[in-house]
Amino acid sequence: MSNSVSAAVLLLVAGLSTAAQAQMDAIVVSLNRCDDPSQLADIRIRNCMAVINASGVDQDEIAFAWLDLAIVYQSQGGDRQRELDAYSRALALQPNLWQARANRASLYLEAGDGDHALADFLALRQSGPDKLQLWRGKSDTEYRTGHIEGSTTDRSNMDRPGREEADYANALNELGRALRTGLGDGCKRRALAGLELDAAVKDCEGALEIDPSDETAHLGRGIVAFRQANWQLALTELNAVQQKHPNSAEALLMKGIVERRMGNNSARDADIAAAKAIDSHVPQGYGEFGILP
Repeated sequence: MSNSVSAAVLLLVAGLSTAAQAQMDAIVVSLNRCDDPSQLADIRIRNCMAVINASGVDQDEIAFAWLDLAIVYQSQGGDRQRELDAYSRALALQPNLWQARANRASLYLEAGDGDHALADFLALRQSGPDKLQLWRGKSDTEYRTGHIEGSTTDRSNMDRPGREEADYANALNELGRALRTGLGDGCKRRALAGLELDAAVKDCEGALEIDPSDETAHLGRGIVAFRQANWQLALTELNAVQQKHPNSAEALLMKGIVERRMGNNSARDADIAAAKAIDSHVPQGYGEFGILP
């Protein structure tokens, strides 16, 4: 190869490298503008879509762009389906992107879709803090740790070790509490009404999958078993409540009522008297649902 040809090839390669670097720089800027809450929503959306539609971009970066796009939609309000779809696209690319999972679960919960919210919660819990490294900076990707145009936030944990783990734990705890309360209350409400008992059991099981010691869920399952005349199961569930919460007037009252059905009158009298001593209004409240000593 002649010197002139070699020089031409080198120039061509250099030109390609420069073009590739320029493209990467443009994507980096778009990524940061997409993630920048100080930018107008329209600007953020345009830059998120630029990353999503770019060729040769790592799927993790595209997943971040979908996540950031969903957060922009959330800030605008009014179109939860669009927000939900964006979180789902992020998770399709990167299932361990925990913030997308937590935010989507919250959306499901707000919409009353307990099944999907619970599924996301369980997947979020299973992923665990050991899989949160996706948020940390990669050695070959400067935008997460550098000071590039458009960057106002830093996804890396390098500045504050443990931040990501703490954020993950807080999101998991908040979502778990909301789900457990909603499912436990739904189970108990249906059980007291004596309606949709299969759905009541499902709600209780969901709450207990989150927290095996949940008082409301065990009480709800005890009432469901009472409605089904399964006295032994009802007693087992109510004992589970009383073991952790000995002053639960509702559990004591229901235990007394179940014991009556089982022919144990002395235990019935003792438990009902104890329930009334703790809260004299409980028998009347249960009586309104046709549950009488």
